[in-house]
Amino acid sequence: MLKSQEFISFFAKLGSSLQVPDHLSESLQRFVCALYGNKTESKNRGTWPLGIIEETYPGKDNVIRGVRLKTSNGTLERAVQLLFPLELSCDVVPEVPILNPDAVEFEPRPRRDAATAAKLRIEQIEAADDE
Repeated sequence: MLKSQEFISFFAKLGSSLQVPDHLSESLQRFVCALYGNKTESKNRGTWPLGIIEETYPGKDNVIRGVRLKTSNGTLERAVQLLFPLELSCDVVPEVPILNPDAVEFEPRPRRDAATAAKLRIEQIEAADDE
């Protein structure tokens, strides 16, 4: 993740285009941002919708021009100028391991003789009570 000084200097340029060094491009992902623009011009930032940066889109000059955000309503693509960074980040979700389709099917161990005998005895007692 970004260190606090890198975070401040990195997002200080948010109004203009962002130059992202290679070692920071992966850590930029999973940041939480508030969206603003035409639809959300409310001055109360608490009402702005939130999103998590999933992917960045750099230009030919390695300047990030847009991002793909995951929001509560789905995914959006927005220009960097329409984002306001929050001082939050998310843990990167680990990839789910692929299961082996050739694995042997699980077979539970056989019941103990004492458990089988107890079950038969209980059934005999219930049958005797019903008579």
